[in-house]
Amino acid sequence: AKGDTRRCGYLMMRGCRGDTTATRAWGFNYEEKKCQQETVICGTGGAPRNAFETKQDCDALCEGYSGPQYSMQEMLQHLKENAKKTG
Repeated sequence: AKGDTRRCGYLMMRGCRGDTTATRAWGFNYEEKKCQQETVICGTGGAPRNAFETKQDCDALCEGYSGPQYSMQEMLQHLKENAKKTG
């Protein structure tokens, strides 16, 4: 629905990271991803986060939101704040 004015964005994560607190806050289990070379974390500031393997998947998800796209810096900030909340 183009009527959704929320913002959406993505963040590339390379390799495998052991920060399970941060990844749990984003609503997925990083271990399941088997530490592939690149994971794209995608979503809005307030909705559950999604982990995809390609940026195209993320673009498809973000198409539903008409707000300006989050920068990677902003996405990183969301990640840190959510990790604190669930930590």
